[in-house]
Amino acid sequence: MRPVGYVETTGAEPTSGTPDLELRNLVKEFTGGVTAVDNISLRIEKGEFVTLLGPSGCGKTTTLRMVAGLDHPTAGSIVIQGRHVEGVPAYRRNVNTVFQNYALFPHMSVFDNVAFGLTVKRHAKDEVRGHVEEMLARIKLPGFGHRRPFQLSGGQQQRVALARALVNHPAILLLDEPLGALDLKLRKEMQLELKRIQRDVGITFVYVTHDQEEALTLSDRIVIMSHGRIEQVGTPVEVYQRPRTKFVADFVGVSNFIRGRVRDAKGNAVTVTLGDLGDIRGSGGKDLAEGATVLVSVRPESLLLARDRTECRENILEATIEEMIYLGSLVQVVVRLEDGTILQCQDHFARVAEKGFQRGEAVLITWPEADGLAFTAEE
Repeated sequence: MRPVGYVETTGAEPTSGTPDLELRNLVKEFTGGVTAVDNISLRIEKGEFVTLLGPSGCGKTTTLRMVAGLDHPTAGSIVIQGRHVEGVPAYRRNVNTVFQNYALFPHMSVFDNVAFGLTVKRHAKDEVRGHVEEMLARIKLPGFGHRRPFQLSGGQQQRVALARALVNHPAILLLDEPLGALDLKLRKEMQLELKRIQRDVGITFVYVTHDQEEALTLSDRIVIMSHGRIEQVGTPVEVYQRPRTKFVADFVGVSNFIRGRVRDAKGNAVTVTLGDLGDIRGSGGKDLAEGATVLVSVRPESLLLARDRTECRENILEATIEEMIYLGSLVQVVVRLEDGTILQCQDHFARVAEKGFQRGEAVLITWPEADGLAFTAEE
């Protein structure tokens, strides 16, 4: 379901040149009638960092494996730098893959691990040494060439796996949840390192993850997938602030959903009645009929707690504070509306402390009209 009246955006506009990767009506069916990838099309430009994001079973890893040549499509085309590769074996495609399991050779040094691809291709020794040392410098591990993988931290091993793939200068680097095995702090550090390295080498990255924060941090564009289909393609700002479907609004970040019926819809504005709670206004009303059931999506950070109506914005609802959860600089406040609907608010700790809000207190919940998106809802 998309917000009615929504104008689709797709992030960076395609250039007139040949893209690094095109997927054309790609389909993958497995035995038993299971459709893992259902007729998707996507264009990725040279030097982009594009993330395939979605829950387990959405088809993102299967898509990546088809690009890598590890799985074969049932129908459709895969075009890498203008060349169809559906029947080309994996080792002849100009791509490399980095997996969650680093798969480093334990009996080899860091230098030999990074050099492996160049050695197999019989590059001259001096050329190999120059490329490997340059790559170790790029990943900030100069002087580590003599070490074995077991002598490295998890983050260092991941960098070596990345260097081993990049040293061959592939057209596209495919990454299948490569940071999933790292602890939270190290994973955040590696996200920044990964983006720095990608910008440094200028190679197209296609990244698979189910971690929304990771996708928002790393990507130039994000491809949201569900049940083998693409729900939305856009920049991190677009998919977060202007989700095209209820699934995207719910999956990327946190959203509150308030159910009501359309009272009035003009242009891109919609007024939704919540019965005895009153009316609220939002955007996305172009094709909605009066009386239609909708879900209005509002992000927690858009909701503001208030006591006085003079502090309020366009939308105002009465609520009771159910819970207050300290998150450091932020506070998550759970409130209940009079009809029992639970909403999550997120505010700065300093403001909440200054105002002295308490659990059990009756408050007002307010948010700007532009921050509510109306989606059609199933009865």
